[in-house]
Amino acid sequence: MAKEFLQRAASTWRNSFSPQLCPGCGLGSTFFALLEALEALELGPAQLKMIIGTGCLYPLGQKLGQLLPLKVVHNGRLGEALWQELLVNPLPSEKGAIIVLMNNLDLFLSGGEDWLALIKEREGDENRAKSLMKDTKEAWFSWPTGRPSPREINMPQNNPLFPLVVIHFNNCLFTSRDSCISAATPLRRMSVTGEDELPFNLPLFFARLQPELLARWTPLQVGWFRETLKKALLRPAFSFVEVVLPCVVWEVEENRCLSASERFLFYDQWTEFYSGQPLQELDLRQNQIIVGEIVNRLPSPRDHRKKAFDDNWSTGEAEIFLESENCQGCGICLEVCQTGVLAWAETKNKRGYSYPVALHPEKCLVCGLCEMFCPELAIKVERRGEVSKKEQRL
Repeated sequence: MAKEFLQRAASTWRNSFSPQLCPGCGLGSTFFALLEALEALELGPAQLKMIIGTGCLYPLGQKLGQLLPLKVVHNGRLGEALWQELLVNPLPSEKGAIIVLMNNLDLFLSGGEDWLALIKEREGDENRAKSLMKDTKEAWFSWPTGRPSPREINMPQNNPLFPLVVIHFNNCLFTSRDSCISAATPLRRMSVTGEDELPFNLPLFFARLQPELLARWTPLQVGWFRETLKKALLRPAFSFVEVVLPCVVWEVEENRCLSASERFLFYDQWTEFYSGQPLQELDLRQNQIIVGEIVNRLPSPRDHRKKAFDDNWSTGEAEIFLESENCQGCGICLEVCQTGVLAWAETKNKRGYSYPVALHPEKCLVCGLCEMFCPELAIKVERRGEVSKKEQRL
């Protein structure tokens, strides 16, 4: 039932928003990835509680609110809204999940004070936490008898009761030169407390809440983002996932903004997969965007990509599903395919974009790269008629 609902939700979502609404941003693709993760895990409205911020998220949240249970927060204090919601309206299902969606405007409005209060409470500095929450109800830290505090609900991770996933859409502005890049924001603001610079190193900030999963991705790795969400939603733990979405990339030498397609080349040139760098090096002003799962204490869901490389499984004939109407003709899938499976179709889709076709599916290695790199999640790769090597020997 949940799966059917989410399939309809994804279809409604795609029909409601045009990719041209904000070309090259990637916000729409990451929302589709979220819906696909929910669909894969069969998490429907009865198992979900979602809290969403303002700014770019607001119009998307209005549509999402027609599909899933949603609380919209206008003052930027999503951390505060999260805990108040938990106390007043607990999850309807033990197998449910709570998802918080926020962006930079939320941090500018709140200065991150509500999240910093939770960090201070987590670190045992209750007096500092109370002072940061001076404008909120005293009930925030004066818990009624029998009610758990944030420390007992899900932070720290002693006995978490449900998956709690915070997703931050980091819509920074970037300037680009031949030899370097630099992240900025329209206001170039620090938090009101002056203790933390936002939003340039959010992994470092949220690491203080000791998440079981801490990750950063861009729209160029939206497939990885989807798989990260699956891990986060499978286990009762706190996870933080950042998605870097430059609203504008200004090319200094040419004195112009990069186009939507050029922004994906920007991601490709300046992103580097995480390889154990200290959290301080994840600052977006350090001439690179480090992506990947920085902290991962959660087991990975076993899917077709992992199975394809397992020695216990034979190679079978691949099935490649291409949703041509979702394609925007970026050509990334053709570039990453190492065996020449894909080729451009002779026609264009209804929106006027060229799209790929599986010309040689027999050459497919089921490596998953085309699926994981597709910014529109328009490709699925599966094996047909898989037979284990053990069964073959029998």
